[in-house]
Amino acid sequence: MDPSRFVAGRIAAALAEAGFDVVLAVSAAQRDLLAARPDLRAGEWAGQRAGQWDPPAGRRDQPPGRREAEGSLPENVRVVVDTPLRDALRDCDVFVGHGGAGGILAALAQGLPMLLVPQLPDHAGHSGRAVATGAASVLGAAGLTPEAVREEVTRLLDAPEPGLAAAELCEEMAARPAPAEVAGALTELTPSLARS
Repeated sequence: MDPSRFVAGRIAAALAEAGFDVVLAVSAAQRDLLAARPDLRAGEWAGQRAGQWDPPAGRRDQPPGRREAEGSLPENVRVVVDTPLRDALRDCDVFVGHGGAGGILAALAQGLPMLLVPQLPDHAGHSGRAVATGAASVLGAAGLTPEAVREEVTRLLDAPEPGLAAAELCEEMAARPAPAEVAGALTELTPSLARS
């Protein structure tokens, strides 16, 4: 994983600083990266070099490790590791993610408005589609500052349109057949390609 693309800790810290309760859903590798790199938890935004962030008082001597990922973030940030997004998002009001298809679909299945921060070309495509529905907004790397993150999340929560668009898409998705149903129907329509 390219640490320069891992912005989750910085976003979580920016939102927590504004008083938001944050659920930070990460993989085990991302948790370890967070624990080992304090610059990935806060402060390293556009124009700053790694290591410029000065840890909060009382945390300066804390050695990095698995447990410390949670301890080095603000108290209103809860880290969940390798948890299905559908479970992590149950009690959330907004989703902030990188714009991957899985995250967008998980957020829409919960009816959540989204702030997307695309990291790769496919993320930009998925994010563009989500923005076109009205359920999401996007911040690019150039505009990714703590203030911009806080302003955009606040707008997504305060303006009714993103939440209504997300709820409408949630209803549409729920009304569609499950993938297993579609797969079963396809096997009945398509002749077997199995060789004898």
